[in-house]
Order: sequence, then C-alpha cells, then structure tokens
Amino acid sequence: MVPNSAGDGSGSNGTGYLERQFYPHQEAQATSWTRTPDGRYKPPQEAFLAWVQDGSFNSDIDPAVPIINWLHQIMATNNLQWSTVLTKKSVVLSLFDNAEVITQAQCFKDITKAGGSTGIADTRHDDYDISRVLSHFRQGPSNMELTMPELAKKLCWLLGVCGFMRPDDIYCTDVARSGIVRDPEVRITPCIRYSKDLTKPLLSTTISVYMKTITRLMVPPGVRFPKLRALGSTLAALAGVPVADIMVQGHWSSPKIFEKHYRLSSATANNISLSTLGSL
Repeated sequence: MVPNSAGDGSGSNGTGYLERQFYPHQEAQATSWTRTPDGRYKPPQEAFLAWVQDGSFNSDIDPAVPIINWLHQIMATNNLQWSTVLTKKSVVLSLFDNAEVITQAQCFKDITKAGGSTGIADTRHDDYDISRVLSHFRQGPSNMELTMPELAKKLCWLLGVCGFMRPDDIYCTDVARSGIVRDPEVRITPCIRYSKDLTKPLLSTTISVYMKTITRLMVPPGVRFPKLRALGSTLAALAGVPVADIMVQGHWSSPKIFEKHYRLSSATANNISLSTLGSL
C-alpha cells in the first residue's frame, strides 16, 4: 500500500484533484473537466469511486495513491492476474482528464512496475490432517471384508494421495501395462469397475465422488476440499521428499508447476531458524 501523500492542493501532479474529481458539487467549475463512468467500463469504475468516497482519502493527496492502493487491494482480494489488473488500471485512469500526469508520478511508476514481478511468492498455509482417514482405514474392516464400492473408495483415495493421480488418471489406467510384484499369492479384484456390471469401468465423475467421500472425514465444515494430487504431493514435501522426486511421481515438467499449482503449504520440512541459529 502507498501512504497518503499530502500536498498543497494545487500542484500539477494532481494533488487536490480527488475532491474536485469525485465531488463535483463542491466546486462549481469542476463539471467542465469531470468525467462520469463509461457504460462499457462502469462496474470497475464505480467500484473504484465507491472505494474512494468511503473516506479513506482526503482532498490533498496525489490521485496516484488511491489508484495504486485500490488496484493492489483487488488483486490480493480477488486473486487477479497482473494482466487483469493492468486492464482495470487503464479503465480507472480513463476517469481522469490528467491521466498522463498521474502515470508519470514516481510512486505510480515504481509500484506498477513491481506489481508485475514474480519475485515475491504467495505464501500458503493450508493445513490438512490425514490421521483421521488413516485411523478410519485401520479401525474399519479388512480389505477382504469390505464391499466392492467401499474397497473402490479406499483404493481411489490412496491412489490419489500416494500416486498423485486424478480421477481421469485412474479411469484411463492401462491394465495391460500394470501389475503387482513380490507377492505370488495376491488375488486381484477388479474394484475400479461398476459393481453391478464388472464389464463396465467406473467413470471419472464417480471416482471423484468416491475420493471426496473419504476426504470428507478429514476436512472440517467450511474448509475447501483439497485435490488429492495436491494433498499428497504437499505432504510428501513436508515430510522431506525432494521436489525432484515429487516431480517424477506427479509427471510434472518443472518444479514451478508443483510450487504454483499444487503445493498447499509454504511450510518447510525443517525448522530453518533453529538450523541457522544452531550453526552459530
């Protein structure tokens, strides 16, 4: 956020302009150079005007200040892409007759330039505890005693968390290229099938419902359901598994894909502060 920049209310940098711009009834001559919201861009322009008129700014500030603050607020609140923010910037600037003066303000140049930088990573701290699900598995019936649908739910959930597999991945698994080794007595049950007709596979939509049925055991009311692919890879990272190994398991082409789209928590596997201080 940019602090309010006080001025004498008459400078060429637009100081004192906001009161004349947004409150034309307070100055008789303001109507000759005050613009009203354009029909094409009315929603964002009116949102900005309402935000300014809320009383956060006085008449002695540079108009670049509220524009910058509003843009960064909506970007953080609505998780907007920087390209969208730049579009809204142009829409808001069209309200002003001296837009070219506003954009030349140094604070406007500096912050709009920094706003598009990808150097600052968003921190996330979504915390999910899978112990309830694991307890449910351990305390429930054995696999041999589970019904076909219940066994399918359990398997789909484990494949999602441990295999980073999406419902579509499970649905499209090539059975001919799959197998189980190291156990000659294993009996394979085709549980990823329609239980009433084993010749038909489970659709990805049904697999997704199965996954959510198990995930519901660990997600408190009001908390969004995580994607199991994201949950499993995040838990692996928090357990100290190298990102390179997570990339291979998730079939991602670069660490950026995992960090930007799948990692649910920015926490690290080690306490960096203790490690740093312990070395002194």
